[in-house]
Amino acid sequence: MVKDIVLFRARFAPPPRAGSLLDLFLLWAERSRARRALSEMDQRRLSDIGITRREALREARKPFWRA
Repeated sequence: MVKDIVLFRARFAPPPRAGSLLDLFLLWAERSRARRALSEMDQRRLSDIGITRREALREARKPFWRA
C-alpha cells in the first residue's frame, strides 16, 4: 500500500518551484524510491495499480531526473 502511494506521488507530483534546489533534490529522491519500489512489486500489486510488468520495468529503468 505504501509503495503504491509513493509510486503515485512520484508519477504525478508537480514540478519543483523555480529556484528551489532542495525541492528538486527531494523530487529526485522520491522518484528514485518509487521506481525502486515499482521494480520490486509482484504481479498482484501491479494489477492493483493497473500496469503491466513490462510497463513497470520500463518506468523503473528511467533515470531519477526524468519524469
